[in-house]
Formats: sequence, structure tokens, C-alpha cells
Amino acid sequence: MTVSYTPVLCSHAAECQKSSAAIFDPARKPWVDVSEGDLAEVFSAVGKCPSGALSVQIGTLESPMHLTDGEVDIRIEKNGPYRVRNIPIDSEFSTDGSTPSKFVLCRCGMSKNKPFCDGTHYDEKWRDDAG
Repeated sequence: MTVSYTPVLCSHAAECQKSSAAIFDPARKPWVDVSEGDLAEVFSAVGKCPSGALSVQIGTLESPMHLTDGEVDIRIEKNGPYRVRNIPIDSEFSTDGSTPSKFVLCRCGMSKNKPFCDGTHYDEKWRDDAG
């Protein structure tokens, strides 16, 4: 089993860490260690990634972790991006590995991967109430 990570899509929401700190630990190199959990725990944690930056591959089969339940949803992450599910996005914007069913959109204006969030808000300590 391999967990792949696409950094340019990551919004640093840390949902993977919240779900399984033993598997996803940024203080460790490499920061993902699937041997620290079972298959269900890995799938659950990866599935909680709001941006689609994480995916799982077992042998030659890649899991469709970006697939969602079909419900249209847009949420605002506190001090972070818009979380979007099941709203099609123009294919000209999805060349970076993003999926049409699960992605995060920049809200701070600093992303180098617009319209997608690249986590710059986290690095720059951007806040909702910033002027």
C-alpha cells in the first residue's frame, strides 16, 4: 500500500493528522508511515482530506478517495480555503492533479496555484479577520 501526496493541492487542514496522528506525522521523515495503521485507518484518514492531495494505491489499483457521496457542498474553513465537493470545475483548471469532485479554493489571495489553495495561507498565518 502506498499513500501519495500532491503538495500543491494541500490546504494544510490537517484532517489526516486529526484522523490518525500515528500514520500522518509531519515531524517524522517520511511523514506518512502506513505501517502505523491498518488498511481501514489509512483509507479513513485519506478520505477525510478535503483537498484531494492524498490518495491510496494498493498494487496497481488506485483508490478513488476523491469520490464523495454525491451531495453538493461548499464550506468555509476557518482561516483557510473554501472546501468544495461535487461541483464541476472547468478542465483547464484541473491540470495539477485536482479532481472535479473534491478540491479547495483559495480565499486568501496568496496561492501560487489559483484558483486552488496551496496552503500559503497557513505559512503566512492568514486569518479570516485580517484586513
